[in-house]
Amino acid sequence: MIALPEAPTIDTPQAFAALLEKLIDEPLIALDTESSSKYEYYERTCLIQLSTYTQDYVIDPLVLDAEMLHDLTLLTANSDIQIVMHAGDNDIRALKRDFGVSFSCIFDTMHSARILGYRKAGLNHLLKRHFGVKTDKRFQLADWRQRPLSGEQLHYAQMDTHYLPQLYTILKDELIQAGAWDEAQEFFTDLTLTPTKQHTPDENGFWDIRHTADFTPRQWAILRELYLWREGLAQAQNIHVQTILTDEQLRQLADTRLYSTGDLYRSQVLQTNEYKQYAKDILNAHKRGRRAKPPKRHRAKRYTPQEIEIYQHHENLYQWRKERALDRGVDSDIILSKDTLWEIARLQPQSIKDLESVLGAWRLKTYGQELLDIIADA
Repeated sequence: MIALPEAPTIDTPQAFAALLEKLIDEPLIALDTESSSKYEYYERTCLIQLSTYTQDYVIDPLVLDAEMLHDLTLLTANSDIQIVMHAGDNDIRALKRDFGVSFSCIFDTMHSARILGYRKAGLNHLLKRHFGVKTDKRFQLADWRQRPLSGEQLHYAQMDTHYLPQLYTILKDELIQAGAWDEAQEFFTDLTLTPTKQHTPDENGFWDIRHTADFTPRQWAILRELYLWREGLAQAQNIHVQTILTDEQLRQLADTRLYSTGDLYRSQVLQTNEYKQYAKDILNAHKRGRRAKPPKRHRAKRYTPQEIEIYQHHENLYQWRKERALDRGVDSDIILSKDTLWEIARLQPQSIKDLESVLGAWRLKTYGQELLDIIADA
């Protein structure tokens, strides 16, 4: 295990207030979070890691008041403090959702690496490439709700931010040398606007379960009832759906004749503990599905000529983006996001001024005329 300096755990109001006072004058703070997403239906932030160039900190949000943690905004929304994150999209959503935290000045190391055309932009790859550090992946699926956290867990969490300040310095220089600094800044500005992350139950999510293409209408009805039962139980107990039964288990159950506990036991779809817990509920859901009216997918929509035109514009823009990305050696979304492509297709701009509401200054200057030409050519 790589030796790191001790990271104080911030778990009292007094310690949190002192930390804010200490960090308010820092020019740069790295930030990361750990959540309960693998274990709870309603995900929450379970750990917040901060690092400066000289010190790491671990904040325990499970013992601090959410209203108090909103004061992190004093750091994250301070335009004089550079907040450094790695793949920060989910962290931003979670902190906005749980504590109402807002953001002003972000630098994302993963997106920086992607803009630079790195073939591998994961944190473990960046740390190995620039610092010769090999990360421990054992705790990627750890239950961060548990207390006390082990020393190894805390070390894993600390590693997520410890090297980010130095990595920021390296990648910033590379972006400047590559002439991509302005592009990156525009990308990071968009990140600050990442919307709040909310869990929205999807009653039609059963359609997305894999390996069901040959299902009969009756099997779809059974699968729907099993899926809705699992969703309801997960919500009621606030546990992750996959910890009840996996999608594959639901698929197998919907594909099996089940009229009794004996049928269910002989199917061998369930583990012993799952059978003891859920046998009755599964048989009831199966029975409801056999009696229910089979679900129907939404019929294909009839598109208006205007909608067809928008779709054609989008296809042309999509092809342009793909070619641009290949020329640069980057992923397509580095050029423009899919949402931006649709916005431009709907807008059908006729001038650079028309694009100002959709694109930032760098992209407007770099891609604006090309986009207008594509729309005009169509």
